[in-house]
Amino acid sequence: MRAFLLSLGLLVALLARASSAFAAPVRILVAAGASTGLESDRPLAYPKDDAEGVYDVLTSLGGVTPDHTILLPDVTKDTLFAALDRAEAIARQYAPSDVTVIVYFSGHGDRDALHVRGESLPTASLASRIEAIPAALRIVVVDACRTTDPARAKGMTVGPGFGVSLSGQSATTGTAWFYASADGEAAQESEEMGGAIFTHFWLAGLRGAADANGDGRITLDESFAYAYNQTLFRSARSGGVLQRPQAKLDLTESGPFVFTELAGRRAQLEFPRDADALYLVYAVGSQSVVAEVYGLPDRALRIVLPPGRYIVQKRVGFHGGAVEIALQGGATYVLAADAFRPFHAEALAQKGGMVVHPWSAELVDSAMAGREVDIGDELALRVSRRETWGYSIGPLAGLSKWQTAYNGVSELYAGGEASVDRFFTLANPILLHAGVDVRGEWIAQTVRRNDADQAILAGFSPTTHYAGTALGGGLHVGTRFLIAPPLYLDLGVRGLLLGAKTAGGVDVRTLFGAVVGIGLSL
Repeated sequence: MRAFLLSLGLLVALLARASSAFAAPVRILVAAGASTGLESDRPLAYPKDDAEGVYDVLTSLGGVTPDHTILLPDVTKDTLFAALDRAEAIARQYAPSDVTVIVYFSGHGDRDALHVRGESLPTASLASRIEAIPAALRIVVVDACRTTDPARAKGMTVGPGFGVSLSGQSATTGTAWFYASADGEAAQESEEMGGAIFTHFWLAGLRGAADANGDGRITLDESFAYAYNQTLFRSARSGGVLQRPQAKLDLTESGPFVFTELAGRRAQLEFPRDADALYLVYAVGSQSVVAEVYGLPDRALRIVLPPGRYIVQKRVGFHGGAVEIALQGGATYVLAADAFRPFHAEALAQKGGMVVHPWSAELVDSAMAGREVDIGDELALRVSRRETWGYSIGPLAGLSKWQTAYNGVSELYAGGEASVDRFFTLANPILLHAGVDVRGEWIAQTVRRNDADQAILAGFSPTTHYAGTALGGGLHVGTRFLIAPPLYLDLGVRGLLLGAKTAGGVDVRTLFGAVVGIGLSL
């Protein structure tokens, strides 16, 4: 019996150990952004976007589940500590050896503290609170300044994975702090990137740009090395102060530490092999860069993105091109080296189909009325080339009618029109455009007397036919909506001033109307 009980106890212990060995890892994320710091700090534009970007990447590629995520896009000191209390409560539901805690912060700071909504939060206090969470591994990423010089505060520059292994227990334990800048340096954000520079490259690396060996798994070393090199290079290229990210590690590692894996339902974008090419990826209609990666000479680099439509710009020195692509979830889109087309540099500001599809064909219907015209309808076909400025030309035909005290007049006309437009981004994905039109028409006019019955009895013809021409032009304003690429809808208003000459005399006509067009980008 004693031997049996001993064997049973040993079996239970082995089963418990095996259960622990195969326990699923738990990843807890606290992602916080603070746009305002102390009274002396300049407000920041992108901490909310930075925190949401970290949430998006780690919940889609880093094995963090939404119920283990605390997102604080506009954090305060109290809400940050409340979030850490909640993270601790979640962690205590599991064995510490199974838990990894990731804390991310984007905002203002200095050497010794974070600046959060008018309060100073000492870094030592934050570190002590995070250390109290029972976890095998704690990762803290701080994208904030580490300087007390207000002239070098974050936001001064407006320029053109951590978690556990995704299967089995973590082979890494301890604490890691990642800072966006070295002690005494400013952390910068970029209008072009739509976020903090370090966070932008760190997330791009986790999406796949940091995959140095091409195995589809981004490790701790790969992610930080990529973010460090790209942040330093970008800050040096911008001509501002250098920004050198820093890592402080107290870790015990028995194997590579995997943060993200690229396999999954998201779309993968594969770039051509080219050591000299820089690729910029924009979401269609976006004003910021989603990813910025360099081609590799020995293999094709892949990154992971949400499904959707994107513009990929390729730069090689002062030359390059762009291509618009559609990414489907779970699929890989392979960019061909010859897929890139030249584009006008200013047009990239629109971040839409006009960058790589400048030509379009559009069918336009105009309903007009005005001086000497009671009602008119016109159809036109326009062929356009659109960049920052747009140019179009095409045929038109229409019908108009009006009534005088003596006659009823109807006209059929045909001709052509040329236009010049200036395009502006109103809101994603809406464009505003305003332009000038010049046109010429051939007119067939029929005039019918109001006393036609009496005229017939008197032996006179009740109708008279005239032919002539008209010249003139006008102004128009419209808004262009992307329906489903490459289709778009154009709505607007216009005014025309025409001089019409027929055998019946010369008319000066002022017309106003509404315009509806549907177009196809080519």
